[in-house]
Amino acid sequence: MHRIWFWSAISVLVAVPGAEAATILSQKFALDVTASGTLRERTALKVRLETRDDLDAWSHYSVYLDEHRDLESFSASVTDSRGKTTEVRRKRQDRMEYSGEGIVESSSYYQVVEFPGLAVGSTLEVTHTVVSSPYYPTSQLGLLTSDPIAELEVVVRGAGIRWRLDGPRGDLQVEELEGGGVRVFGRNLDAIDPPELAAAGSAVQPMLRFSWSEVYSWQAVGRWYRDLLDDLPRDTAAVQQLASELTHEDQTPRQKLEELLTYLRKKIRYVAVEVGIGGYQPSSPGEVLSRKWGDCKDKSLLLIDLLGQVGIAAHPALIRLSRDHRIEPEFPSPGQFNHLIVAVPATAIEVYDDDPIADGYLFLDPTQIYGAARWLHPGVQDQVALIVTADGGHLAHTPLQPSHESRALAIDLTVSEDGDATGRAGLHLEGSLATRFIAQMENAPPERTAEDVLSIFDSLLPGAQLSEVGWRSWSAKFPESVCRRRSSSTISSPRPEDLRRSGCRA
Repeated sequence: MHRIWFWSAISVLVAVPGAEAATILSQKFALDVTASGTLRERTALKVRLETRDDLDAWSHYSVYLDEHRDLESFSASVTDSRGKTTEVRRKRQDRMEYSGEGIVESSSYYQVVEFPGLAVGSTLEVTHTVVSSPYYPTSQLGLLTSDPIAELEVVVRGAGIRWRLDGPRGDLQVEELEGGGVRVFGRNLDAIDPPELAAAGSAVQPMLRFSWSEVYSWQAVGRWYRDLLDDLPRDTAAVQQLASELTHEDQTPRQKLEELLTYLRKKIRYVAVEVGIGGYQPSSPGEVLSRKWGDCKDKSLLLIDLLGQVGIAAHPALIRLSRDHRIEPEFPSPGQFNHLIVAVPATAIEVYDDDPIADGYLFLDPTQIYGAARWLHPGVQDQVALIVTADGGHLAHTPLQPSHESRALAIDLTVSEDGDATGRAGLHLEGSLATRFIAQMENAPPERTAEDVLSIFDSLLPGAQLSEVGWRSWSAKFPESVCRRRSSSTISSPRPEDLRRSGCRA
């Protein structure tokens, strides 16, 4: 876990004391599943722009595509308030490559259309058909949007369709289709309305989940992913040599794990290339080690193989990285996950009271740049993970560790007879907030960091005059209790020099 401590001198402390949306006139989606598992998706959308804010929100429309999702047909038009309709021509359509943090290459992209001459009262119409061949026979659809919907119809057809509608149904109607499938429809549906001051993603909306295969279990999902891993070359000489170089025989299993985890976090950069099945299947550990970069799947599989070289069992754990969203355990599908971490049986190593252990596993995320094995990023805490094992897989729940995330402001002031106050203030951050600031500081000159720290205190202490800014950070590889036992003195908040003297790495 990482910590950081800011401080500043203080003088003269002074105490200091929400739109309309577009209307989706019609939203229709029909999906047909063929006997071979190919999907044909037909979308028809009609939207009326009600306010000036809608002009920016609907100036572009995009369709997600990749090498397994082909755009079969596409048309779009704009009808102004006087009834004149203008077709959107090809020059107004473009292809935009999909991008994300750390992704340098992907087979995913968006077909984007730009609507010309928009004004309040305009009506947009879009129709398109996409043909796809998914990697796994499951999918899901959120049925509401941030705009109200006057008429909604969603139809999923095909033999052997399994479906379930989760979340509040409200005014939605549902009917089973003869021959297999479901139709969901409704009129005058309200927009998604999250509670005031709620976190992003807090709004609950109806979700239609469906599958078109008899293979319907988490164990089947685990076998599918295990087969992807079995296609990769493993246990290369380079992996064996690195494990030997980083560890030695007189180390405990926990110390070996810490050394290997630190190497993965510090020496293998996070970079993603997600082409085709590469969105699910990692690169071989030998390749990742050779090029010194990889995404979450690459880094996790390399860590698993390195741990195996030193006699520590470890498993891939598919998980959803999110502070707000959770998977639906009753609907087995790899599409619910967006991240891969590592699960080590707790019996394989020595463990401590505050380790991220649950359901018999120590959970590790090698994509974290900072922190030791005892700290797990909040984005993968309190999540359901699929542990991939030799016989398939099973679900486990990652722990919640609020004690590893904290911030505390300490103020020490002396008040003069005329009412002025001078002194010092300190801000102690621990966990994800600390790592965020450390990452910023490592990539900025000291003078920029000083400005940032002053701005933090300025927001916390409005009206105060600040000077003598300072900061320091540290990371303990082992729990503080261990560090204290190895040190000649007891410390309540370890300093970097204390940790080094006691044998704990800063």
